[in-house]
Amino acid sequence: FLVWRPAIWVAIRLLYRRSYATLFGPSGSVNWSQFFRGLGIAAGFAILSTVLAWAYVGAPEWTGVAALPWLAFACLAAPLIYIQSSAEELLFRGLLLQHMAARFGALWAWGLVPSALFGLLHWNPDGYGAAVWMVLLITGITGLIFALVTAATGNLGMAMGLHFGLNLYALLGIAPNEAFDALALAHWPDDGEALMRLL
Repeated sequence: FLVWRPAIWVAIRLLYRRSYATLFGPSGSVNWSQFFRGLGIAAGFAILSTVLAWAYVGAPEWTGVAALPWLAFACLAAPLIYIQSSAEELLFRGLLLQHMAARFGALWAWGLVPSALFGLLHWNPDGYGAAVWMVLLITGITGLIFALVTAATGNLGMAMGLHFGLNLYALLGIAPNEAFDALALAHWPDDGEALMRLL
């Protein structure tokens, strides 16, 4: 993900003759007020989804990591998670969304196409097992929500905050399954199969 930003910068400068700053919106920079608002919404969603998932699939299984080592690794991981999530927003809700909207204008183009590609980015049968199709569906819908938020606010800030907050929760809080709980405090049992039966 460290190479995504320079690659996007090269693409937008050489292919589209645009300033990299225009990807963020008309202001040319991240709206940090919207970013932190998105981060707060993500925190609220994490709490609500934890309660609902706990009620349906059971209590999360704690990884047994000690508090201080977890905190130390979390402080190192958080900036990297920001780099990853913001790079994805620049590509899917910045470059792709803007150019699809300019070329086609229709929601199916600028909303659905980048969101479907965003979902496919999370294709990982080895990591998600039987839940891989559920993950594709959920990430695709999440991508569409991010796209609509970006269109409504006119800036990448809120979508970046939402994305960063959700990834912090999934990677450092309660991971979706054992394949992604290396830095997490806990992971959900059953590898998502119970939730798949619900869907």
